[in-house]
Amino acid sequence: MTVLALKHYEDRIEIATDSGIFYGNFGEKENNCIKILHPQHDIHFASCGPASEGNLFELYSMTRKPEINTRHGILKYFGDFLKWKKKLTDDFKQEGDYFFIFEQKPYQIWRALNIEDIKEGEFRTLGAGLQEAKCAMYLGKSPKEAVELCLELNCYVSGPVQCWTLILRKIINYDNL
Repeated sequence: MTVLALKHYEDRIEIATDSGIFYGNFGEKENNCIKILHPQHDIHFASCGPASEGNLFELYSMTRKPEINTRHGILKYFGDFLKWKKKLTDDFKQEGDYFFIFEQKPYQIWRALNIEDIKEGEFRTLGAGLQEAKCAMYLGKSPKEAVELCLELNCYVSGPVQCWTLILRKIINYDNL
């Protein structure tokens, strides 16, 4: 159980997450979990759900990247990951939810391979604290502030808050100057 919050600004993408790992519904928790993973092939992602699936997705992403940066390209990439995961674990089911950024374009990947573009100006939340975080962001809070609010309101969210910002490169079309 966790919370992830993402906002796509004009010049950057911000992601915040809590630090807890929870084991079942027993409330046992361990801090210092890093859920925001660093770039592989211009891929960045954060996940919530079983850590085993997130770890396998990290390994998969180290040696592969999507063929095309569209919703359908990401759908194929993630479907191929699930086939690869099935070969290793005999489990094809997607159990985690993800924020996935490829070549500076953010996507949200929900269970059952629901994939959505996250457009400029939009925000998204995932995990056990998604409703509290979504409300905070609707009221104008940053991803970090939204996760901090979840620390107060949701027993399945644990500090400290981790934040990450991807500065977006502007591509200038010199042909039109």
